[in-house]
Amino acid sequence: MRGKIKLSSGILLGGILISFAVFSFLGNGSSEAAFDSRFLEKVGDGFIAPACGESTPPNPSMSCNGSSPSLTFNWANLSGDDDEDSHEPQCVTAKLEVNGVIIQPSLSCDGNYTWAGALSNTTYDYAVRFYDVDYWVTCSGAQENCEEEYEGGDTFTAPGVGHVITSGTFNTPNCSTGTIQGYKVKMPGNNQSATPPSGEIVTLDTPGSPVTYLASAGFSSTQGQNNWYYRDTAGNSLTYDSPTGWWRGSDPFAIVFPNGEHPGSSVGAVRRWIAPGNGAVRITGNARDGDSGGGDGVGVWIYKGTTLLWSQTIANGNTTGFNYDINTVVATGENIEFHVTPLANNANDSTVFDPQIVFTTGDQKNTNPYSFTGVSGNHNVSVSIPSGWNVGYTLCYNSTSCHGNTPTNGSAVTVNVPASGYADLWWHYTEPPPPPPPAAPSDYQLTLNPYSMIANVSGTNAVVATPPSIITGTSFNGYSGNITFGASAPSIPGATHEFIPASINIPANGNATSQYKITIPGNTTPGIYTITVTGSGGGLAGHTASPTITLSVQVRDPIFREVFAPMLNKLALILGMEAWASK
Repeated sequence: MRGKIKLSSGILLGGILISFAVFSFLGNGSSEAAFDSRFLEKVGDGFIAPACGESTPPNPSMSCNGSSPSLTFNWANLSGDDDEDSHEPQCVTAKLEVNGVIIQPSLSCDGNYTWAGALSNTTYDYAVRFYDVDYWVTCSGAQENCEEEYEGGDTFTAPGVGHVITSGTFNTPNCSTGTIQGYKVKMPGNNQSATPPSGEIVTLDTPGSPVTYLASAGFSSTQGQNNWYYRDTAGNSLTYDSPTGWWRGSDPFAIVFPNGEHPGSSVGAVRRWIAPGNGAVRITGNARDGDSGGGDGVGVWIYKGTTLLWSQTIANGNTTGFNYDINTVVATGENIEFHVTPLANNANDSTVFDPQIVFTTGDQKNTNPYSFTGVSGNHNVSVSIPSGWNVGYTLCYNSTSCHGNTPTNGSAVTVNVPASGYADLWWHYTEPPPPPPPAAPSDYQLTLNPYSMIANVSGTNAVVATPPSIITGTSFNGYSGNITFGASAPSIPGATHEFIPASINIPANGNATSQYKITIPGNTTPGIYTITVTGSGGGLAGHTASPTITLSVQVRDPIFREVFAPMLNKLALILGMEAWASK
């Protein structure tokens, strides 16, 4: 019996040890997890085990919402069941991580979530994880007295914490619709702030046909007809006055008439035009005084919205006025206004102010830099050019490195905009060269040689001054023409002038001559006199010969002159001949 007892005790002890091991194994969460086909990770170690959940392929589902991807993640939680005694982790809440960043920390354990923060054509890693609680059972006495006890679980929201429901890698679709961007720059040096060209208009695709709005032609008795409205500077609408056919304000002198305006005493008159669509406008015309009978003048102004485009002060009586020529772009509903305001008073302030607006539809920009977005595919892009300027372009795709290259000449180019990127298009403006200096006008010059003459007077007979002077007319820069001469010696009354010939015909780039003689009365007072010779004709203003002639008038005794002078002359001749013969 004793041996039997020992055997039974050994068997019983072995059974107890085996039972203890089994219960110990079942009481360990990690060991339980290792044998649970639905939960293949060691709790808390972050070992990815997709068996914790499942997703509906493809995950995420992807589409484009405008120019951005839209991604919808789907998942179904399979962690645990309703048997708390199984000691499985139970999902409390889920979170979405993308590239290690928590996008949404509080999601249901089964469901979906749409994320709109992704970039086009980009690779991402993602994971949907859940936080769990562990259920344990403690018993005192009979099994029916066991109570559930919460032992804790994943309580941190840091990336990587929690059990994976679904995970993977995806590449977003290309949802960008493309952009054209660039600068308008002045050469040399690619100056981005020069004016022009910073204000020039860039047009995407072919603009529509221009529509002309002339204020006087579009004037009517209805506000808004032909896009024209009639107001005062206080913002009040004017009222149409049928007897006069004008628009008047509460100040009866605030008037808009077909081709102009008259300000009130305290408010100005306003003609407003409202743009029918996006496009470009060119505003031209003249503002001038329409009643020069009095008053002190007016101020005239052109605004786009609240931006001043042009202004002048017109004085009373200025019927020439000021011209304006303005280019700008407008958006649908944007207004252009033409104001006439009083100065110190509004007396006689009627002003002719009849603007013309030429409106061209199209997607147009005059900013610098400019851009068009959502324009993937082929587009024609063109730019306006100031008169006399030259323009070229440089174009690169998904890069800005080409703008130091030599520009391609032209003001229009077809751009194939990549859907996932941009076209960088710069317009390079070169101002016209300075005009050459004006060619020297064709002309002529008159010169005299000799320009000293002598006249010996005796008190009786008229005397011809000697020697005669030769006048030379010389052509410059191709001048040719007939020149008639004249002369004056105002200090010698009775002097007569002779030109042989009386006129000359100067050939182009050549010359011609004439001989000048002056005869003075015998009783001319001895002294030094100035004679001025002039030429006129050939389509030019009169010319004065250079230099003036100096005439020396001298007196000789008549007996000496008539008796001894001839003898002395003969003697001098004889002596001269003898001297010559002796050589």
